[in-house]
Amino acid sequence: MPRFLYIVSLERSGSTPLSYNLGLQPGFVALGEIDRTLALLTRPGGFDGRVCSCGAAINKCPVWSPIAAATDTLTPLGLADRYRLIDRLLEPVLGEAAVIVDGSKPLDTLRAITPVLNDRLSVVHLVKDVRSYLESTLGRMASMDQDRLWSEAIARQPLRARLMRVLPDTLVYLWRWARQNRAMRDWLRTSDLAWLRIGYDDLCEDPEAWFARLAAISHAGGSAGQHHILLGSFGY
Repeated sequence: MPRFLYIVSLERSGSTPLSYNLGLQPGFVALGEIDRTLALLTRPGGFDGRVCSCGAAINKCPVWSPIAAATDTLTPLGLADRYRLIDRLLEPVLGEAAVIVDGSKPLDTLRAITPVLNDRLSVVHLVKDVRSYLESTLGRMASMDQDRLWSEAIARQPLRARLMRVLPDTLVYLWRWARQNRAMRDWLRTSDLAWLRIGYDDLCEDPEAWFARLAAISHAGGSAGQHHILLGSFGY
């Protein structure tokens, strides 16, 4: 069965550029945000008109087409079982030696798939410098519908969201950066997974050295890399 390298990070921390560039390295197959891609595949018209980063439409992509063809099976499944299904579907396509790069990001997703993949799973904890994170996140949030976002947050966590809304945005996202990255680090320290923590700025300064370290912990190598990314942001 293929191995997996999971990128756990906050949003807008560079997971898509990292995924894409790993897909150019021997042995890696970058699939972008697998959890969100699978969720959209189960929605009617979720990928209408979208082209994979390999250049093919989804129904022609050698990696995503067998998964898209199994949408009826995929739809009722929970997250862990969805990963079990794609694990089975992709082995004959990619072979046992491939390392699938999953840029999904959330720690909750990582927790859910760890029992499924076990010792075939390794992790990179990608951390963007707090100043760069605040700049990119606040810029992105300024272009979005704030009232709708806060309404959704209040519906999920009424007390905490109402308390946070009265704080300056910079303080809210500074707290989020510290809390989430600490939670990711602490969970990984107690796990049995092979993992590596990388600063995004350090990655940009010496990518080849970090790619070599990621290849070592995930046992990647051999065939040419591939990328088949349907979701992600390259706006860095």
